Amino acid sequence: MEIRKEVSETIKVGQSDIKPTTVDTSNQMVNERGPPGSNVGMEIYDELKNRTPGTTHNGTRKIKVVFETVTIEFENVGAEMKLTIPRLYSAQNLSSTVTVMNACIMPNRITHMTDLNDLNCVVYAAAITTAHMLSFKIRTRDQIGRNIKMSWKTPREKRLQDKVKQLRIELGRLTAYAKGERSKKNLLNITKMLRVYTTHQITEYEVLFKKDEKRQKLVAYAKS
Repeated sequence: MEIRKEVSETIKVGQSDIKPTTVDTSNQMVNERGPPGSNVGMEIYDELKNRTPGTTHNGTRKIKVVFETVTIEFENVGAEMKLTIPRLYSAQNLSSTVTVMNACIMPNRITHMTDLNDLNCVVYAAAITTAHMLSFKIRTRDQIGRNIKMSWKTPREKRLQDKVKQLRIELGRLTAYAKGERSKKNLLNITKMLRVYTTHQITEYEVLFKKDEKRQKLVAYAKS
């Protein structure tokens, strides 16, 4: 009996000394994530950010060269002498070029800027660079103003231009008829101008008279 008591007591003591084993995964997770205070996540983010879709290293370098050239060219140029930025339409090349500008060029340029004029120059250079890389037509302000002046006309000038155009068409048809052209389409137009019902009612005298009348009107419109 005494031996059994000693054995049971030793078993109880052994059980009391045994503790449940737990696996501490915190250190393992910390080791996988990196040491405290490390910027592993930010480095991965920067690496992904610098990967611009559709743009190779040579393309990025070319954009940087064009941007530096445009910046130097228009750095001290007034607003009235700068080129006009064309309208940029959405496309895949536009998206990749803008991504390169935003990720690789603009942050280094505008981080320590305090002058609004310098910021305006950098943004303008970025816009011109983007338009140049996409082969958009860049025109000066004088060219745009000249085109606007040439295309703009008063309502009276537009009406007069339409009348002159119509007179030239009618005069050409009458001249063609006088030279012997008797196509069905031309005969139909001549009957409308002479206000007759059939082609048999068309006379040579009426055609010549109408032709002279149209020519006189054309000269009068040209002088006005």
